[in-house]
Amino acid sequence: MSVRYLALRLAADSGWAVASIDYRLAPEHPFPAGLEDVLEATQWLVGHAGRLGLRRDRVVLAGDSAGGNLVTAALQLAKEREMSVLLEQIGLQLLIYPWLELSCLTCYASQLDNGAWGTVTLHSIARMIQYYAGNERAASHSLISPVLATTAQLQGLPPAVVFTAELDPLRDEGEAYAAKLAAAGVPTTLTRYNGTVHGFIFFHTSAHFEGIADIVRHLEHFATQWGWS
Repeated sequence: MSVRYLALRLAADSGWAVASIDYRLAPEHPFPAGLEDVLEATQWLVGHAGRLGLRRDRVVLAGDSAGGNLVTAALQLAKEREMSVLLEQIGLQLLIYPWLELSCLTCYASQLDNGAWGTVTLHSIARMIQYYAGNERAASHSLISPVLATTAQLQGLPPAVVFTAELDPLRDEGEAYAAKLAAAGVPTTLTRYNGTVHGFIFFHTSAHFEGIADIVRHLEHFATQWGWS
């Protein structure tokens, strides 16, 4: 199952327009290339919303795994650059088993418990860190490892919905980030999908359908809460 399929499925089930950002990839394009692409594309979409027949006040930034990293980092970077107008247009950040800690491979129990097998392993994570960040020291930057962000960096960011997978080595960092967002005053909803592995949103299983339904439900909730509908 591809990202294109997931985007089409979400559009069909929610009635929302869904744009998939084709950002540059490491190792050919390491940090910050993909991050800058996501932020620039988000600016373009918001700036051209009227021309596209969209509402610029109903923007949701969503990403899974490395895409979740780029969503969180793009929001932090927008705040750092004082792009308040853009941030005001983003109503929600949706993070699906996000990859948020690149500076340490043994900091969380889930890394140790789930890192030797499955769709993502500590070995593959270490390789991806090298591709994207260059080394673990560089990865300690909060725009590479967003879970390391301070409370001040997180305050005022859009509300968040975070999905984690029970058997994923990235589980604990996603949940730690959700806790840090909540502590910074960001409305945050965390859901752990038990019995699932990294990537479950793309697998044709009951968890896939449950995750899609939950995404649609969250979109409907925020649309109603903020008078978007």
